[in-house]
Amino acid sequence: MAEKETTTINVQDVNGGEEGKEQDKEQEPPLPSFSSLFRCADCVDKVLITVGFISMFCLGAAMPAFSYVFANLIDDLAGPPELVASNINRLSITMIVFGLSAWALAAVGVVCFSVSGQRQGAVLKRQFFRTILR
Repeated sequence: MAEKETTTINVQDVNGGEEGKEQDKEQEPPLPSFSSLFRCADCVDKVLITVGFISMFCLGAAMPAFSYVFANLIDDLAGPPELVASNINRLSITMIVFGLSAWALAAVGVVCFSVSGQRQGAVLKRQFFRTILR
């Protein structure tokens, strides 16, 4: 009769013992650094990203400023009746300017990030195509 080979299974390995954890750590790819995200960005892309970041930062600061103007509007409603109309007109124009500024800042930020992303994507596609052709 032929002898049967028996294999033993270590219960710790099946349940994820120490050996299993070490193998998982070896198989995980290293995380990319933050600067490697922009490895395909040239000077124009870096300027676009900087302008986009600054415009989005200013857009974020617009809401607290708008709240301040709105608070002044509410305070002016409790003022003398002869000055209410002129103060409300002045603050209404200020609110319109804030709204238009916020719209312009959002548009500039979105355009800058979109153009930069498309340019970097085109560089990555060219590099990928060249690599495939080799």
